[in-house]
Amino acid sequence: MARRNKAKSDDEAQRFSTYVQEVRGTGEQPQTKDIVRFSKLFEDELTLEHLERPQLVALCKLLELQPIGTNNLLRFQLMMKLRAIKSDDEMIAAEGVAAMSVSELQAACRIRGMRSLGLTTDQLREQMQQ
Repeated sequence: MARRNKAKSDDEAQRFSTYVQEVRGTGEQPQTKDIVRFSKLFEDELTLEHLERPQLVALCKLLELQPIGTNNLLRFQLMMKLRAIKSDDEMIAAEGVAAMSVSELQAACRIRGMRSLGLTTDQLREQMQQ
């Protein structure tokens, strides 16, 4: 997809491909700055308007929404859920992740599609901080 989209040269696509292989090989977590840097390659294609039904259904399941209805209804549900998560993120940023209890951390991670069980409190806080 990176090659198809905004990659100005094969160099950018190659750097992205190399980075993905490194992350997969080492098993380390990708850094936020790297995700943001490479996200520019995908801006046009990865919007709700461009997603097909199987992708919309998968996102609904990930975000604990009922994947029933037309594609436009699924897009609307996803948009509303993402707005709610964004609002929640702003409140968490204002109060700080450190002020959250373990159950709040688990719920916040689960709602965002992140792993929430079997992690230490520090790991949950790290996920939310990212």
